[in-house]
Amino acid sequence: MEKSRKKLIQIFIMAAAFLLVSQPIFALELTYPVLPGIGTLGATATLSQFVAYFFIFILAITGIIGVLVIAISGIKILISAGSPTAISDARERIWNAVLGIILLMFSVVLLRTVNPNLVNPRTSVLPITNGLYFVKDVSCGTDTSCQANYPDGKDYKPGPLTMANSAQTIPAGFTKLSYKCSGGPNLLVWAYNLPDYIMDFDVNGEPYQTTYSMPCSQNEILCDGSNYGSCNTLDLAGNNIISYKTDIEKPGVYFYLTDNCTGMSTNVLQDSSDIPNFSSYFQGGEPPVRSLRIVNTDILNRYGTVLTQHYQFDGECSAPIIRSDTGSGCYPIPNDSNGNVFNPFSAYVIKQAQWAPENSTIALYSANLGLELNLSDMGDPPDIGYQYSVHNGYVEDYGYNGTPGDLLKEQGGSDIDQVDGGEWRDWKTVPEDPANPTTAPPECREDPFGGEFGEPQGNYTCLNYIQNTGSFNIFLYGEQTDIENNPIKSCKLLPNGLIADYWPTANESFKNFLSEGNTLYRMDIIPRPY
Repeated sequence: MEKSRKKLIQIFIMAAAFLLVSQPIFALELTYPVLPGIGTLGATATLSQFVAYFFIFILAITGIIGVLVIAISGIKILISAGSPTAISDARERIWNAVLGIILLMFSVVLLRTVNPNLVNPRTSVLPITNGLYFVKDVSCGTDTSCQANYPDGKDYKPGPLTMANSAQTIPAGFTKLSYKCSGGPNLLVWAYNLPDYIMDFDVNGEPYQTTYSMPCSQNEILCDGSNYGSCNTLDLAGNNIISYKTDIEKPGVYFYLTDNCTGMSTNVLQDSSDIPNFSSYFQGGEPPVRSLRIVNTDILNRYGTVLTQHYQFDGECSAPIIRSDTGSGCYPIPNDSNGNVFNPFSAYVIKQAQWAPENSTIALYSANLGLELNLSDMGDPPDIGYQYSVHNGYVEDYGYNGTPGDLLKEQGGSDIDQVDGGEWRDWKTVPEDPANPTTAPPECREDPFGGEFGEPQGNYTCLNYIQNTGSFNIFLYGEQTDIENNPIKSCKLLPNGLIADYWPTANESFKNFLSEGNTLYRMDIIPRPY
């Protein structure tokens, strides 16, 4: 008997210690009975509340059993006259029952002294951890127990943070989706009105076909179409949202089907590739991309992009679109050179720095002229500390109105006296080729009569190679004609650190770009983080 009492006391001490260190959890999804004077458990409860509820429940049951044991043992004493053994057993049971009831009463006093909440199974409806939650409105009326469990009149259940088909995952009666957090990043939610993340292009931009950017908040701010970027709760039922995807908002480039970066977006693009899909499948045909949003977080994550009209970086390219400060900005997709909708299918993605290392240079060479663009000089040669552009019609600062060949000819090669042991000629002494007055690229590249190194011919102002000795990305834009004499435009990225060597040993990718009859009409030099 003594050993049994010791074990009972040890079990009680262990249970009390467990209650003291318990952490919040979600209660099992059951309907719990209401205990008089205590109440019940809501859908969300802490572990201590969960255990305390059953502790009180077991305490009540044990008390009832103890009273019944005392009553039954008393009756046994009355009917066992003349049997000392039976009377002794009954008295022992009465004593054990009284001792058990006293021990249980002492445990309640102890728990209330340590922490009254341990024996008060009230639940907290606000989730205490960051996450995405399904929300249901709860009408308590005058029920004080319900009011204690749901003081804000709402019940919460955790929702999937990846992908979800609402019909399969949303609990019955839960009509909203809310992002609850404090001090964290925005959450992007792609909402679809069809299952399996299928998009209906004809209704893009409607509340149920939208990518929401939800900031951290413990409040419930319902998205109503006018507070995009400042709300954190979606009305699933009211907007007919059937499936959704989520992701933390990351720095990079997002693409949209509308002109003002609203409606459905792609996932983030942080590296050069084809533009991601908007959904698993389009209904109504695949629409053109009309705008993009650049998200920058710090000085090392300031993004830019050059768009191309076809997959795998083929076709006409846009001018660089760069956001040079932190934050988020929307940029329209420009029309192509013919004034038509550009509709990009792939994109070069780069990072821009606000400066370049000291003594950084970009050297441009033709067959007989050279030019060095560096960081320290202003105007002549141009400064490339931020971004330097060369193309026809350029009238802004940090740029030159002309082609790379015009730039070489304008500077006259005076900046670089010699290369590979040979002197550079002034452009005025370069003989004009009457047959090729516009420096046609094929004649600028190789000797049709099979010279030893394929010596360049013609006007000698075509760009032959580039030395990138700094931390720069260089974009070259070229134009050639097809067999029907229609212009075909494309571009090429020379990544940081690439040296496109002189013609006999040039980088093959760069060499092919210059050899395919391209006339260079634009060049952009953009510093990148180092």
